[in-house]
Amino acid sequence: MLNIVIIIFLILGFSVLWFYLIFTTYNKYRIRHLIKDTPTSKIRSAAIGLVELNGKVIADKYLETPFSKQNCVYYEYLKQVFYRTDKSAGWRTLAHEKKHIDYYIYDDTGKIKVKADEVKYVVSPKIAKLVLAPRFSVKQIFEILKNPIITPEQQGSIENKEIKDIEIKNGKVNEFGYYYPGDLRIIERFLEPDNQVYVIGTLGNEDNSDQHIIKKGKYEKTCFVSDSSEEQILKKYNLEFILLLIVTIIITSLPLIYILKLIISG
Repeated sequence: MLNIVIIIFLILGFSVLWFYLIFTTYNKYRIRHLIKDTPTSKIRSAAIGLVELNGKVIADKYLETPFSKQNCVYYEYLKQVFYRTDKSAGWRTLAHEKKHIDYYIYDDTGKIKVKADEVKYVVSPKIAKLVLAPRFSVKQIFEILKNPIITPEQQGSIENKEIKDIEIKNGKVNEFGYYYPGDLRIIERFLEPDNQVYVIGTLGNEDNSDQHIIKKGKYEKTCFVSDSSEEQILKKYNLEFILLLIVTIIITSLPLIYILKLIISG
């Protein structure tokens, strides 16, 4: 009886996980082929429907990034503080903000508006800084280990503190290094004026207007802007698809093997 209950719960649990993995894997596969099979168009010759464009960013007005004070049409700002206890260590998020405005993509044939709130952004970090906290004495370190809560004084502001660059390699922030409790990590992703971008989305008319705009389609919801090239994006989706496929096969095999063992053992 117990074996039957275990089998039922295993089937239900793994079924939910299996359907999620199948859906996610299929979606990666579908988007990968969508990118691969959609020809790149010039803006002037782009037809209504799904389009793929390469161009640069321009806008009538711009946002300003919180830390680096760069003009942009989109930014993601992340501020984290490092903590350490006798059991764990890591980064605690103090602030995480995303902002965007409508803007245009242009090439040598023209420009077209992008509906910013319908776009997914795949943007690499451009700024990664480490703001060093005051270094403490041995006695103070033991006090911090006893009471790992980071105080406002430890978090502090970034003014008058030593700031170091964190390495950004292949579009990723280097996670390795020795950090001190109270160190701040600041990461910014943004699209600045004349930033080269890759765009895939649906070309249609803006609401209550004849102006063309890039947005999500009624049926095809894929719509994203990236500062990576098409080749880099395809490489990323290929890797994610292969990894998800391997995980799906493993997750599918495990319960089948376990159930088979239970049946054989009686």
